Amino acid sequence: PEDQIAKWAKKYCENNDIPSRNFFYDSTGRGSLGLPLARLWSDQVNAVEFGGKPSKRPVTLDAYLYDMKTQIRRLQTCEEAYDRRVSEFWYSCRHAVEAQQIRQLPRDVAEELYKRRWKMAGEKVSVETKIEMKERTARSPDLADWFVICLEGARQRGFQISKLALE
Repeated sequence: PEDQIAKWAKKYCENNDIPSRNFFYDSTGRGSLGLPLARLWSDQVNAVEFGGKPSKRPVTLDAYLYDMKTQIRRLQTCEEAYDRRVSEFWYSCRHAVEAQQIRQLPRDVAEELYKRRWKMAGEKVSVETKIEMKERTARSPDLADWFVICLEGARQRGFQISKLALE
């Protein structure tokens, strides 16, 4: 099945003039798609892993905090704001939508995005686990995960979330 997916993705991207370096895919769990993609298409495709620690990137370009250690106002980093990488990915979508940088999402994608619950874990945002969400909603948020991967790809290509303070 992974070979079929890799061949389909390659053909789709080539038909739409999408270079392999701009193809991002979910490598969480087994991550068995990477080898077929590299073998049948290109080693320049990008794996997105939902597990692990949040990044050192700024949360947004307007989320400041006062650093008591350095006594300087600076941008808050994702590792300071989120408990884990998946929380960073999902909550970044929320920030981009609230900043009106993302508009007109397909309804089914938007519905999956807003169904995932979150809470504060100490001083960090924590989204519920995928297992918890699937138990609660009886569905896997596959479409929302697709969008989260798209936004992460855009962020890796330079997209920055800003203008949270709406005028």
